[in-house]
Amino acid sequence: MTRHVLRFAIPTLFVLGALGAYAAYARRLANGPLEWSGTVEARTISVGSRQGGRVKDVLVREGDRVKAGQALVVLEPGDLQAQLAQAQGQYGQMEANLDKVMVRGSSARQQEIAAARARLLQDQIALDKATTDFARTKRLADAGASTQTDLENADVAERNARAQRDAQQATLDQLVRGTPQDVRSWQAQVEAAQGRLAQIQTQFAELTIRASRDAEVETLDLRPGDLLAPDAVAAKLLEPDQLYVRMYVPETQLGYVHPGQALPLYVDSFPGRAFKAFVEFVNTEGEYTPRNLQTFDERANQVFATRLRLESGADVLRAGMAAVVRVNR
Repeated sequence: MTRHVLRFAIPTLFVLGALGAYAAYARRLANGPLEWSGTVEARTISVGSRQGGRVKDVLVREGDRVKAGQALVVLEPGDLQAQLAQAQGQYGQMEANLDKVMVRGSSARQQEIAAARARLLQDQIALDKATTDFARTKRLADAGASTQTDLENADVAERNARAQRDAQQATLDQLVRGTPQDVRSWQAQVEAAQGRLAQIQTQFAELTIRASRDAEVETLDLRPGDLLAPDAVAAKLLEPDQLYVRMYVPETQLGYVHPGQALPLYVDSFPGRAFKAFVEFVNTEGEYTPRNLQTFDERANQVFATRLRLESGADVLRAGMAAVVRVNR
């Protein structure tokens, strides 16, 4: 009888002990700190060229630290050199033409107007003489001392002189009154030539791909001779001092986190070392945890994406590290 009782009592005690241990663990877990998992990430910059072309030189390699403005890749200029020379020549020509038509400050223009006025004076003198000759010939013809042919010739000479004087007057008027229109026209052409020159110079600048900020070259898979399409990504730069952590907070624990909150962050590479982080924002719209991060049961939970900005550890933390945030209840 005693042996039969012991045979059933031992498993019962084992089950009760296990249930007690699980209950104690559940109580400790319920009262312990919350843990949220995430991944250390860094802001990246994609650099390229709006011009595109054939790669001439690759000046850095993956893993290199670069400074803002440092040249990374140089493209061949192609026919841009000829286009630049042509644009510079056109711009200089348009500026010279503008200077020529400017009344103020242009001696050539002033001389042209002065010459036109001198020719007008000569034509006026010729007209006055032709008018006097016609009047005298008419008086002689009336007195019978001149022929009708002489009178007709004098009349034709007077009309020709008047027409020449009127044409010269129109030329002078056009030089004087037409100057503002000419200036505006040539100014527009100068601006167009200047814009074309600036466009070519910008294209030249795009032949050198530079780092926009201090960063680390993450990916750069180009060799001299490769063709790079316009607006294509030539390299990706990593900003190691711009680290952050993206994590997902369950809906039932959302009250424990808020923007501006300081939280300790831990990574497996440095056990026991807490890194300082601040909550930048908590998404206002819930979602389901990405399937590649959680178990099947956890994927069914509603979560809110949260981003933390790291204030320490930039010298040792790397993008891709698994991180854990612990928060007391």
